[in-house]
Formats: sequence, C-alpha cells, structure tokens
Amino acid sequence: MIIINENANLISKGANTIPGRQGGSSEPPPSYQATGGPIPPQPPTEIYVVRQDLSYRKSPGVWKGEFPVPTNIALSHCPSNEEWTPSPPDYTSDYRYPYASSASFELPLSHKTLFFMSRGSQTGGILNMVTSREKSDVAKVHVTVKYHNKYVRDEGVKVCLIKRSEDEIGVGFFTRQWYGPDHGIYYEATVVLPESGKLDRPLHIENFETDVPNTVHKIGALRVDVGVHNDQKYVSDLVMRTSNGKIDSRVSLTSPYEGGRYLVTAASSNGPVTVRFPTSPLDSVLKLSASTSNSPAFVSLDPAYEGSLALSTSNFSPLLQRRNTKDPAGKGRTRHIKVNSYGRSVLKGSVSWSGWDGSGTVEVNSSNSPVTLEI
Repeated sequence: MIIINENANLISKGANTIPGRQGGSSEPPPSYQATGGPIPPQPPTEIYVVRQDLSYRKSPGVWKGEFPVPTNIALSHCPSNEEWTPSPPDYTSDYRYPYASSASFELPLSHKTLFFMSRGSQTGGILNMVTSREKSDVAKVHVTVKYHNKYVRDEGVKVCLIKRSEDEIGVGFFTRQWYGPDHGIYYEATVVLPESGKLDRPLHIENFETDVPNTVHKIGALRVDVGVHNDQKYVSDLVMRTSNGKIDSRVSLTSPYEGGRYLVTAASSNGPVTVRFPTSPLDSVLKLSASTSNSPAFVSLDPAYEGSLALSTSNFSPLLQRRNTKDPAGKGRTRHIKVNSYGRSVLKGSVSWSGWDGSGTVEVNSSNSPVTLEI
C-alpha cells in the first residue's frame, strides 16, 4: 500500500471531484484552460510503505505433541528399535492393528510398590495377572503392542520401565498428545508373579497399583498352599482376597503346642472359593470366613475342628458333607454334630468331640451358587 501526502483525502467511488457539483451529475467536466502563469509550488511529497512479514512452513501430516509423562515419573529404560521383537503384519486380525511388537521387563520384588500407568487418549488394552510355580525374586512383564501405522511404535509410543521413587517401580505406556485414531495403540501386558522367592519365602508385595484408563483387567486364579504357624502368644492371621478370580487354597495349621488360635479369610466376587484344611492342632481355635458371589464356595475342615457352623446362599440349599473319621486325639471319643436349617438357604450347627461346643467359628457364604462344607 502506498500513501501519498499524509493529508490526502480518500474519495469514495462515484463521488463528484468538482467542488459544488452534486454527485451523480451527468454534466461533463469543463475543459482545461491553461492560465499561462507559473505553476505554484507544491508541498513535498512523502511516500510511506506499509509492509507485513509473512512466514510459511510445511505443516506435518499429524500434530504429534509431547508424551504426557507425569512430572513425578522417571523413565528408567525404554526399549530401542533393536530391543523390540516384531511380528509379521496380520491384516486378517479382528483388531484394526495389523502390526505388533513384543518386549519384556523385570520388576524386582524388593521394591515396596509395583505399579502400572498409561497416558494418552489413544492408549488402551488389557492387563493380565497370572502366577507361576517358579521361584524368583522378580515379577516378569511381557508386553505386546499392536498398532495401525508401522511408524507409530518408534515415533509415537513409549513403553518404559518407570520409577516414582527409590521403592516404587513399574511399567508405563505413553502415546503423544493430539494423536488421531490411526496413530493409537492397543497393548496386551501380562504380569507373571512367582510362587515364592528364591529362598522359599512366601511372595509378599506390599503395594500393587494400576492407573491404566481404557484397559481391561484380568486376574488369574489365586492358588496357594500355605502353612500357618502359631505359638501360644499370638493369633495367626491369613487373608486371601481377589475379585472376579478364583481362590483355590490348602491351609495347614501348625503349632508346637496343643491349641493355637487362627484367623483365616478367603474372599472373592464372581469367582469360586475353595479352602481345604489338611491339618490342624488338637484343641485349636479356628475362625474362618469364606465368601464369594455368583460362584460356588467349598470348605473342607480337618477332623480336629470344634465349633459352630454357618452356611448361607440364595436359590440353593447349603450342603453339609460328613466324613467317617476317628477321634484325632486317639481317645475313642464320638463326634457330635448338630444341624438346624433356617429356610431353604441357611444352615447352622456345631461339631465337637467333647460333647460341648468348641470356640471355633466357620462361616461360608455365597449367592446364586452352591455352598458346601465337608467335615
């Protein structure tokens, strides 16, 4: 744009340029007649140039954005291209991800917390938890990442060993912000927990956390064969809990003395619960609570048990199975069993060798499934 004389006036289109003439008149302008005199001096002309700088750059096909890693998370190790094991493309898969690659991690069980985290709108998958019979001091994590675009794994995804503090270790899944659906991933992660440590110590994980949106959790069956030891000063406590999974356990109660006090809890939901007591001390006190929902519950007691019984469920009748067994004390005593039914779904009673009810309590509960107690 060029402006001549800062005092110049802008004249609208169609306006009459002759003073005193009305706009829109059809009269022709008067012919020019030279005056013959000198041209009067004109003010100096000033020229201004108005310029606007424009810059252009090629726009990428995808606005990648950054990886949304929380500030309190440290990326300890992210597998490089060479550390991934790719699978041949599968264009017949039910998923929309023809490409897949696998990697593995190890989480030392000496850490206080094991945790899993995912961030990014195009991140989702399944997290499986299973146990193995091997003895190890690490939990193994096997990861398979599936993706639609073959460049996504190296450019748009981070699957890393992560740390939150010195005592917290885990695995994180991150995709770039602003990625579209064609640049998303679907991951399958399987956590394998060992049966025990290398020194035959029972597996103990103080904290296990998952913060993985858009992810399905599948918890494998909880199978344990454990001994609960008791002395005369303390009550021994065993708790087994899971959800949507099975509990199958053998619990051996031991003590260097006659007697002993034990608290045992086995609880699930939507998964079968089985608890067997192959041994227990004479004159011991067992307080057991075994419960689930929408799945069967089964408890088998050692013959030494003495105390009350309570079974309940819905839409089924509780079942009490009696074994022919000898006096565990070798005194030739006769076992006394009392049973009362309260409607179709509740059964209560007691069992003893001495003729008086013992101090133990056994409660077995479920809903919409059978409940069985074997004594």
